[in-house]
Amino acid sequence: MDQIRIKEIEGELWSAADALREGSSLTAAEYKDPLLGLVFLRFLQNQFFKKDATGYATNSWKLRFLQL
Repeated sequence: MDQIRIKEIEGELWSAADALREGSSLTAAEYKDPLLGLVFLRFLQNQFFKKDATGYATNSWKLRFLQL
């Protein structure tokens, strides 16, 4: 990704965050809780459906639990 595209995405993300804050009664300290929860869920989803070298999704966590 080039720097111009990164700046465009950054601007879109900040605009979306501003729009969410405007329509919410949450304070800045309270706003982080649901947002960080969503980021964590996305991380878990990415870890659960990692793709191996062939491009097929592998449930790496599931495989680890089965080996225990």
